[in-house]
Amino acid sequence: QKQTALLLIFKTKTKKMTPKDKAKELIDKYDWIDCSNDVKQCVLITIQECIDTTRGRYADQLIIQYWIDVRYEVAEIYKNE
Repeated sequence: QKQTALLLIFKTKTKKMTPKDKAKELIDKYDWIDCSNDVKQCVLITIQECIDTTRGRYADQLIIQYWIDVRYEVAEIYKNE
């Protein structure tokens, strides 16, 4: 019951945001950091925390895959730097 409710909340909040959009949003939240490599590391740590928290509690493959996709998009954004 609780897992179903959490999944519904997650789907509602992320439905409009693609992994690429979420990656950009997270990067923008760390824009106060001067070094782009530091921003990338902060964002990747944040994403890993989301993955670890999801796995440890109400693991749902859809949620975990979303965060893995966000991590991929972050790597793609920084690929050319």
